[in-house]
Amino acid sequence: MSNNQDNLFDISVYASNKDKFKIPRNSLKSNEYFKKAQDLFEKYPDQAFILCNKSIKEDSQNFLSHYLKGIIQDLVYRLTEDAAETFSNVIDINPDFYEAWYARGICKKKLEDFNGALDDYDQSIKKYDSKKISKFSLINFLYNAFNNRGNVKSKLRDYKGAIDDFNLAIEQLSEDKMNAEVFSNRAIAYQALGENKFALLDYERSLSINPDFCNSYVNRGNLLMELGFYYKARQDFQKVIFLDKGWEFLKKNIEICSNKIAEKEDQAELHGLRYQDCDQKSSWCGG
Repeated sequence: MSNNQDNLFDISVYASNKDKFKIPRNSLKSNEYFKKAQDLFEKYPDQAFILCNKSIKEDSQNFLSHYLKGIIQDLVYRLTEDAAETFSNVIDINPDFYEAWYARGICKKKLEDFNGALDDYDQSIKKYDSKKISKFSLINFLYNAFNNRGNVKSKLRDYKGAIDDFNLAIEQLSEDKMNAEVFSNRAIAYQALGENKFALLDYERSLSINPDFCNSYVNRGNLLMELGFYYKARQDFQKVIFLDKGWEFLKKNIEICSNKIAEKEDQAELHGLRYQDCDQKSSWCGG
């Protein structure tokens, strides 16, 4: 089953938001470097990284400079282990800074330390202060935290716990802001539990929100193929390749479905019947 990788994009929005952080009372020079780094972060991350290091050299306790440095390490340079270590520095300096726990959780998930990621997501949610962030409409922290923690629980095969988290994530969004990813993620957990009806409903909901969401087509196609609904499975795989040529390897699945359809049609013809796997009650329909 395919799944989306969470990343630091959502939390990086906070880093570049000039109103988000209260600058700590560090040395003036250190704060000066940090503010410049914050201004340059989105367009000139290399310069921002240099300025973060200068800020830290001036004052090693400037946790915001460490934090922004960690984001650049992971997002720009793909140095996830280094980023995790940098976020650990932030936590050592300011254990109540929930963003650092969350960001380190993302890094640990990428490094496949799923238990460590789970602990960090737990801490970020416990330490989250809605008063500090509720005015920012661009990103809903709790949605991301519950959704990402649910992904980690799925990796640890705690599918019931994952579904609980995906439910909590969905609760954070208004009806007009629903996200296709979380329904796709919950569908994967339902599928792992053998709750195929609920899985198919969630894939359907995911695609109603975003008709171009490839992961839902792929995962639904795989489930339909397992259930013997080869026509519909083939349609899903064909749709994915139409949307994104990067999924060309699914041609193998399309070939398997086509062969199965041909077999079923031959068998049906021998009995004077018509094969129609879209019938939910039976794969065999009277001609």
